[in-house]
Amino acid sequence: MHVNEAKCTGCGLCLRVCPSTANLNQLIPELENIKYSPLIGCYTDIFLSYATDYELRFSASSGGCLTALLIYLLDKGLVDKVIITLPDEGDPLYAKAAVTSDINTIRRAVGSKYTQVCLIDAVNRIIKSRDERFAFVGLPCHIRALRNLEHILKLQNVIIRFGLYCGNLPSAWATEYLLYLYNIHKHKVKRISYRGFGWPGYLIIELVGGERLCVFEPIYWNSGFGQYFYDKCCFLCADHTAELADISFADPAGVDEVIDDRLGHTLIVARSIKGLKLLKDAEKKWLYKF
Repeated sequence: MHVNEAKCTGCGLCLRVCPSTANLNQLIPELENIKYSPLIGCYTDIFLSYATDYELRFSASSGGCLTALLIYLLDKGLVDKVIITLPDEGDPLYAKAAVTSDINTIRRAVGSKYTQVCLIDAVNRIIKSRDERFAFVGLPCHIRALRNLEHILKLQNVIIRFGLYCGNLPSAWATEYLLYLYNIHKHKVKRISYRGFGWPGYLIIELVGGERLCVFEPIYWNSGFGQYFYDKCCFLCADHTAELADISFADPAGVDEVIDDRLGHTLIVARSIKGLKLLKDAEKKWLYKF
């Protein structure tokens, strides 16, 4: 961890919020009627599902259910803003957090972002705007840090937390490695999409001149991209399934029912009673689950 000593007040909040200090017994809500698995943690139910919006499903990494639920929350007025991750237009090798209620922006956020993202500004919005209701999307470590912060500062304006299964998050060096493999200078890159356009998806690198490189996901992921560029914290992580989320979302690779799937499904783990209710309410119009 790098500390900006010019801004540090010595309060120690960063250490208290650190995901490695999350206490499951202290932070998991609504424990009544919750089941437990040593593989995925506490849950209420598990579904295999996909978004009923074909375009959304096709462009997503795995079925589009998370994006569909965000749109549903805003459409029904259940939250005021959602916190999502978007590609950084200023530097396509990175991503950035966005606090938004714009449906088109949420649709642009669809798909995986295999790079680091700074969430400080978005989290500050949660702290300072306590009259706004938020939906939060993050990796297991992000969800744990958020839960710690909510507990410490007594925050109650995060209405729902969506967690993404995570084996590890490749660093920006991983993308630079791909550019090296395909002989592309990073200053010529206009936009990068890591998943989508069917399942399991494609890496699409769009260049400033209009050219595009398209690579099947298993090919680029197994090139070393997904194996050689771990962050140190990923080696210490004990939560790959976002146990502290209200709903966790996973890629159902290896599930027999979708082995021939080319459009994408989402494996959904409802963890809290609140998360399960949201899924059931959204099912009729926004999701197909079985």
